[in-house]
Amino acid sequence: MPTFEGRRDSIDSVSSSISGSFPLSARPSIQGNSPKLAPSFGLDNLPTSDSEDEFLNNNSSRLARPSFQVPLVSTRSKEGTVSPVPSHNSLQSLNQNFSRLAIPAPQFKTAHLLKSIDHNLDIYFSKFHSQYPILMEKRQIQESLEQLQTDEYATVLELFNYSLQVLNSVDANFDFNVIVSSFQQISLIYASKSFINNNVHAKALFLLTLVLLNYTVILSGHEYSIGFTISFSIFNDWKIYKEPSSSPLFRAFMHLVVLDNIFALSFGTPRNTSLAFSQSYLHEYAKNLKASESESLEYVTVGLNLLLLPPTDPTISVPKQSKLYLLNDKYKFLSILEAESEICYLIQNFSSSLDSVRNPEADDFVFDLQLEFSKLCKRLIYLIDEQVDDLELLKIQPLLPLYVLKCFKILLSLKSLISSLISFNITINNDDFKDRLAKLIDTIDANIERLRCLRSSIPFLKVLISTLKNRTAETLSLSASTDKLLLLQNWCRQSSSLLHSTLTKDYFEGWYS
Repeated sequence: MPTFEGRRDSIDSVSSSISGSFPLSARPSIQGNSPKLAPSFGLDNLPTSDSEDEFLNNNSSRLARPSFQVPLVSTRSKEGTVSPVPSHNSLQSLNQNFSRLAIPAPQFKTAHLLKSIDHNLDIYFSKFHSQYPILMEKRQIQESLEQLQTDEYATVLELFNYSLQVLNSVDANFDFNVIVSSFQQISLIYASKSFINNNVHAKALFLLTLVLLNYTVILSGHEYSIGFTISFSIFNDWKIYKEPSSSPLFRAFMHLVVLDNIFALSFGTPRNTSLAFSQSYLHEYAKNLKASESESLEYVTVGLNLLLLPPTDPTISVPKQSKLYLLNDKYKFLSILEAESEICYLIQNFSSSLDSVRNPEADDFVFDLQLEFSKLCKRLIYLIDEQVDDLELLKIQPLLPLYVLKCFKILLSLKSLISSLISFNITINNDDFKDRLAKLIDTIDANIERLRCLRSSIPFLKVLISTLKNRTAETLSLSASTDKLLLLQNWCRQSSSLLHSTLTKDYFEGWYS
């Protein structure tokens, strides 16, 4: 089982840091084809515990004011996020018909809401589920919905429906403020948490709502970690990490852990959970995952593998170096990460061996290094070439931006290393690998261009891909010496420095950097 090193901040301590103080009565909405609702999030209808009664009594005067806003302070800069997502002011017309979350609200209409949920579930399963399954089977969700057809659970059902609508609209340039407003509403409703926690069906849908909203955050490209912080506070307060690994609640927790790690890798931020998963535990968990014929667990499994990468630690100046051990080596992207690691170790090993090489052995040493290096490069470039084939077919899933950026950066690094090695061979009049290295450069250039022209339905990824045209390979300048060993030592040192600086930037600034 995973080890837990201590609970993160509770929801009460997190609420004050929720980004954005948006009036809930004026929240933007999203247009969709689903039946329109008149949501009711009235606090008067929520069952409360004794401590919660005291909370509501102490704040009754503030809750009754029409102008009441959740007392939440934004921690985001006024200039916006670092995401390249364009402004959505011109797209407000898309949001005019979406249901507003109001306090108090009209009478809840169960039949209309269930019809809307069913419609949005159909969109989710046709659009997202096959490539990255997060929700349980639709039949299981419907069984939970049948147990919650009372006004008591109206808030849970509406939030679940709303999270589906937002995710389904992620490729329509929706207003990100709706995500912020959602987490504000969740934080407020959590004050009456006992009635949700005491019903397993309500709890499951509420937790899945948190996962779906954070899934949307990743697909939007915004650097907004507060949603993960709030979500982990709720998961930890309810001790979901202690649930059996086969439980739908624990599966929702693992999805949140994986998505949080994807977010951390993307932006170079620390993870929001202190849970540490062993390789053996993740292997067993991945092995027990089951999928229907229409589902693929490839990207879920890759996400679990990425948990084995060392998490960002802002207290250190040099990233931790560790060999990547794969749970499953049949997936190309994991093999790409492994091959990248092998090239780094190969150059380091040859560099450390140079001091013991004598001039009569120089030719053999140069030949051996270039042979091993070219083999690894050929394998890595071939894997990326196949991965780009897949990327051209992928639709929407959370790992797609990471795949694109990582493959592109590796190709640029390899082009720098191989180009400098070609210059090295010209200097020492060595034609042994002339044709082989030239072919590798041609394949690299072809795949760089394919990535720059990659089509995506995700607005954020479109903008990200457009920036690739401005990125070019660095040039390594070798010394003017004709001494083979001295030149090779210079090449090894500069190559190691380039690879290390790229990995360091990814570690501290994220793969999106």
